[in-house]
Amino acid sequence: MYLKICLPILCLLPVGMGHAQQLDLVTLDRRAEPIIAPATNEAELALQIIQSPKDLDVKLWAAEPMLANPVAIDIDEKGRVFTSETNRYGSSTLDIRDYMGMLELDLASRTIEDREALIHAVFEEEAAQFTLEKEVIRILEDTNGDGKADSSKIFADDFDDPLDGVASGVLARNGKVWFTNVPSLWMLEEDGTSGKAAKRTELLRGFGIHFGFTGHDLHGLIFGPDGKLYFSIGDRGTNVTTQEGSKIELQDEEPCSAAIQMVPS
Repeated sequence: MYLKICLPILCLLPVGMGHAQQLDLVTLDRRAEPIIAPATNEAELALQIIQSPKDLDVKLWAAEPMLANPVAIDIDEKGRVFTSETNRYGSSTLDIRDYMGMLELDLASRTIEDREALIHAVFEEEAAQFTLEKEVIRILEDTNGDGKADSSKIFADDFDDPLDGVASGVLARNGKVWFTNVPSLWMLEEDGTSGKAAKRTELLRGFGIHFGFTGHDLHGLIFGPDGKLYFSIGDRGTNVTTQEGSKIELQDEEPCSAAIQMVPS
């Protein structure tokens, strides 16, 4: 099921990939191995300017280099903190406002496959740069009970497909981790020993058929009181076939938002 609140777009132009305008990617330092800031006292200094109620004590629990660029967090039943972290934001996930020369072609996309074809048609050899940066899911843990994280390890990474977006949502329960990253909703399962994802299942695919505005993503994972998994998708368009074979199509309705529910496996 889905709910939508949207304004219809008046017209769309057909995708003419053979006549796509060639554009240059904005020059940025895209790299396979991200640069993570070293440990500093910056976070401790920030605590000094935080104003909180007298009965609330604010302390630093974790900072770089234990994590970097977190977008979403969740805490599992073991007290471990899962973070979804982005290295692609603003560089490998484009904002259409920086590439207005392909706006009409972007709006004309019907599927995520159309968007991938657009990447290759518009950026040609530079399209390879969309596969350099990767999104990461990390586990932080306080193993000695002193109130600070002392363990940091990567749970899953290599989300570096040309269509991959921002690692915008994570939810951890009983050895399973649900993860939203345009164009997909993933379920990852621990192996029970290493603390890494041993199995990845793509539950749904087809979110984010347009580039749209950076940050209008797939996020908000939460279990409802009915036991179903809820999440949201921003105004980047959707063309998804569910596990039951039904279609969720919201290609032309911009700006549009949708809340989607599903029964987890």
